Amino acid sequence: RRTTRRMLGFVRKTIPTQSKWPSWIAIVVLMATVFYFNMTIFLPQENIPVTPKPIDDSKLPLMEKIKRDIQFVILTTGQAGFQKEKLPFLFDTWLQGYEDIIHIVSDTDDNTDKTGRVLPGFVNSLKEGCKDVDRHWGLICKNRMYLRRWMELPEMKQKKWFFRVMDDTYIHMENLYDYVSKLDHTVPMAIGDRWCHSGGWTYPSGGPGILFSRGFIDKFDLDRWEKTPSKWNSGDDDVSWGGYIKDSGVILTHHHGISQTPPYRGGQPTNAWADMQNKQVWDLPFRPVAWHMEGHSDLMPRLHGEMAKINFTNTAAPSAMKPNLECQCFPKVYHRCVPFESSLTSCKDGAWLPTCFVG
Repeated sequence: RRTTRRMLGFVRKTIPTQSKWPSWIAIVVLMATVFYFNMTIFLPQENIPVTPKPIDDSKLPLMEKIKRDIQFVILTTGQAGFQKEKLPFLFDTWLQGYEDIIHIVSDTDDNTDKTGRVLPGFVNSLKEGCKDVDRHWGLICKNRMYLRRWMELPEMKQKKWFFRVMDDTYIHMENLYDYVSKLDHTVPMAIGDRWCHSGGWTYPSGGPGILFSRGFIDKFDLDRWEKTPSKWNSGDDDVSWGGYIKDSGVILTHHHGISQTPPYRGGQPTNAWADMQNKQVWDLPFRPVAWHMEGHSDLMPRLHGEMAKINFTNTAAPSAMKPNLECQCFPKVYHRCVPFESSLTSCKDGAWLPTCFVG
């Protein structure tokens, strides 16, 4: 009311009493003035950009950070029965709560496991032209399927990291995020358990999984991938990955915590983990991220329980190693290129590789 009175007084002063203007014009001017005043002062302006408040990442729950930044694909091998038997162990352990950030590339229309659970992100590779899916050769075709989705799907554009795993891979989610959060996802990177091929090049062993950065996926060349198996004479997808990575000029980064050696067999770094179970403290300069269970997915619940007991928060850096020379291998010898003990410079089978720590 006060505003209206002020406006009315302004109009009376502006329009003399003896004016020839009809009184209704004065009223119209008054109403228009009041309306404009209210619209410009009291109503929100849609054309004024609003700067969103930055999200405090430290207050975001770990699960939400992982869902925001990482995408998984699970490649199945063998018949549908393998899928039904092995996948429940993943969903009952490390995949609990993360069902909406995975794709599953399988060989059947049956998208359920043995418990009747409907598997999320399910794709039948046979319908997209893959053949020999019950063999490792079929994995090469499956790689193409999920890579195209990672490159093209709008919901994938904000992802920073992409993890290709198998249907018997175990992942420690907290340790995985702790590792990738220290890296620049815009740099092309391929990370895994670095093995030596008899042909003289290195490749990331496929069992524990291969981790790719956003920068790697953004520059991925599907045409080059199609030619890789024949060029490098390989029917295994992980060996083909070694050839593709070499051709692309990206250095394959080795991580001790991504291990082809399953935790029940011994070896590196499994023996160290077994020794530390009673301590419930991990005092090595890296955190375990992924293990290949080699078909023994039934041991995942026990492993998952043991991992939950160990405090990883004080693990010393560095947690990864990067090679500075190519592998020198004997013919027909496949082995882990980088020895677990950082002081060693030779593998037990005779191959030699100097290495250096990277932060």
